[in-house]
Order: sequence, then C-alpha cells, then structure tokens
Amino acid sequence: MANAEQKVNEEFVNPVVDPLEMWMRDVSPPPPLEVVDKPPGLIGDVAEWMMLTSREPNWNMALMTSTVNLGAGMSSRVIGPTESSTSLFALLLGETGIGKQHYLNCTRLVMPILGVPIGAQRYVSAAALERSIKRHRVWLSLFDEFADWMKRLLNDSKHGGNLEGVMEIMKMLWGLSAPTAVYPTRELGEVDSEDILRPQFSYLAPTTPAGFFAVLRSEEIINGWLNRHWVKNASPGVAERKPELSLRDGLPAKLAEKLKEFRGWIDSRAEFGTYWCQVNWADGRTEARYLRLRALMKTGDSNDRALQVRTAELALRLATILAGTQFRQVVTGADFEWGEAEALSSLKMLREGMEQYHREEMGTYQLANAIYEWLLKQPKRRAAISRISHRWGESGKYRSIFNDAMKVLTEDQFRLEIWTGERPQGGGSRGRVDEAKEGNE
Repeated sequence: MANAEQKVNEEFVNPVVDPLEMWMRDVSPPPPLEVVDKPPGLIGDVAEWMMLTSREPNWNMALMTSTVNLGAGMSSRVIGPTESSTSLFALLLGETGIGKQHYLNCTRLVMPILGVPIGAQRYVSAAALERSIKRHRVWLSLFDEFADWMKRLLNDSKHGGNLEGVMEIMKMLWGLSAPTAVYPTRELGEVDSEDILRPQFSYLAPTTPAGFFAVLRSEEIINGWLNRHWVKNASPGVAERKPELSLRDGLPAKLAEKLKEFRGWIDSRAEFGTYWCQVNWADGRTEARYLRLRALMKTGDSNDRALQVRTAELALRLATILAGTQFRQVVTGADFEWGEAEALSSLKMLREGMEQYHREEMGTYQLANAIYEWLLKQPKRRAAISRISHRWGESGKYRSIFNDAMKVLTEDQFRLEIWTGERPQGGGSRGRVDEAKEGNE
C-alpha cells in the first residue's frame, strides 16, 4: 500500500520529471541537414552553403539558386558546344512561407564576387527592360512573387500589351547566345536605336505554383515564352532550425576564394584575339545524346512541342554550367546526364502544372463557346441572357464556371454582337472564342 501511494505521489502529485521537460522529450529533434544528389564542383558547394545558412533549408531552392548565379557569372564570356548561352530563366515554385527570401539574400552576396550586377525586381514596360540592356549588358534579376508581377502587367493594359512587350524582349534575349549576336534597341522619339552586342539576361523568379499557373494565359504557352524556363518545385518544408552559419558573416573565406578563382578562370579562358571561351563536347557519344533528345522533343502534336521544343537546349545550358563550375572546358556524358535530368524534370513540372491549373480554364472557354452558339439562335438575346443567368448564375454547383464564361463573352470584342445582335464587320461565326481572342492580341 505504501509503495502504491509513493507511486501516485511521484507520478501525479509531485512528479519527479517536470511536465514541460516531458513534452520537450517527446518533440523529435530536427532531422540532419539533407543534401541530396549534390553536384560536383562549385554548384554543389554554393548550394550547400545556402543550406547551412538557412533556418528552413531547402535543397531544391538552393540548387536552383546556385546554378542560376554561377550560370550568370559565366554568361558574359562562355558559350556551349552549339554556341549556346549559360543564362537561365528560372521559375522556383514553392508555397508561401517556405523561406524563398533567404536564397535571394544569398544571391546578393555571391554576385558581386562574380562581377555580375543585380538588376530591377520588376519590369513594367519594354522600355524599362531596354534601359537595363543598355546599362548592364550582362545582369541577373530577382523577380520575387513573379505571378503578382505578371498579374499587374496584365491589368495595366486592357489586352496585356505591357506584358507582351516585356515577354517579347525576354524571348529575344534568351536566344542571343552566339558571339556575334546583337540586340537592336527600339528607336523612340529622339532616342536612336543602338546595337548591343550579345546582352545576357538571367533571372530567378520565386512564386507560388497556383498563383503562376492561374495567371498564365494560353498565348504565353504558344508563343514560346514558357518553354524557355527551367522550372523546379521547392523541396518539402522542414522544421525550422538554428543555422550552422550566418549570412551576417558573409561568404566563408574558402568559398569566396573558390568563386574568385572561378571568375579568374573564366576570364583567362578566352581564346587569343577573342572575347569568348567555348566549352566543347568531350566525345561524340555525348553530342549524340544531345541530338537524340533534341529530335525527340520535336515530336508530338503542337501542344506537346509548345512546351518541350527547347528542352534539349535547356539541358545543354545546365550541362555547360556544370562543366565550367568544375573548371573544365568540355561537356562530359555525366554533365549532360545531369542537365538532361533537370530539363526533363522541368518539362514534367510544366505539364503537370498546365494539367492541374488549366483544366478548369479550358472548361470555361468551352462553355463560353456553347453559350455563344446558343445565343446566336435566340430571337431575343437580352431575354435569353436574363433567363440563363437566372437559372445558372444562381446555381451553387455551376455558378462559378458560368459566371467566368459570361465574363469571357462580355469582353469588348463580343459585347456589340451579343447585346445588340449585330455581327462585327467580316462576319463568320464568332463561336470560336479562342480564335477571336488570338486575333485581338
């Protein structure tokens, strides 16, 4: 009996172990820092440092940021085996609060050593982007909350003119990789056009997947802007921890010396009498693998090709960066295998994102077409619109998609015909909403 009372006192009345201490024992310690598939050379070293300085380390974010930084550092002088560039347009997809800002902060420490300026965080017009081309020629931008920027540009102009102007220049810059490539600036008023030799523009754009794919319009897929991007999902979030290193201390001395050595190596590689250093194929087998991927990505229907046609070029850019960051002037099979894996993973992200976030949008356009064709057959269209709006616009199940479809139909280019019954000059059925929409762009 005495033993029982003692046990009760120890466990409930006067416990030997404090309850808070018991709770803390039950909380699992954070798992060890995981660096998966670390590439050799500076890409892996810089990415690992970014992990060690983060309270919420994320390997995919660190890997993409490191690669984009180093690729931008190489872009002013280095060209790949096909005279390709090392500039990258990188979309980093991650949910809000996952710690994307840390990797932007790391970039601001790395780029000065590589001699590459960081440009504007937002370009709201084509003229603004051209000013950076003239000012920097080679630069990196950090587009935080990329989807918000796209949405703003779309709203600034009735038909997205500002967005399209910026995207057109982006597409041109991505393709200016040959040593003799020139970008001619626009002639505006009293400002003459100016030829800029091989400008190199890279950017890292963190954003949420839902926000990005929701604001993306079909034109950006078709016109070749989206397929120029390296897309990567952030790794799953981990428990917050105390970082082993602090950004306040700057780059570790050894890593800073490696980056300086890397910059010196790039500058010293330029062939006599030229400004360029070309990274070549290590062997015919590696080149054949690239050509095979390139041929494969040109197959399929037009929708497939719209997403995948530049996958081989992206793989080669990544492989060239991996080779250069190991102080090598040849792309090996291992380099291209890594670049190919990343490029194909990016293509998979694009396909999955389009499938997930655009399925409902495509249904909206199909419904808009159906409503439009029905309205054309009605003798009293205003009464017909009122009737279907009352029936479907108040439906709990179909209200959202119906209202979206009606919004499509009441854009300026349709309003005259729908509400007055007059067909625009040129005739023909306007039930093909997508075709009419493209014609207005």
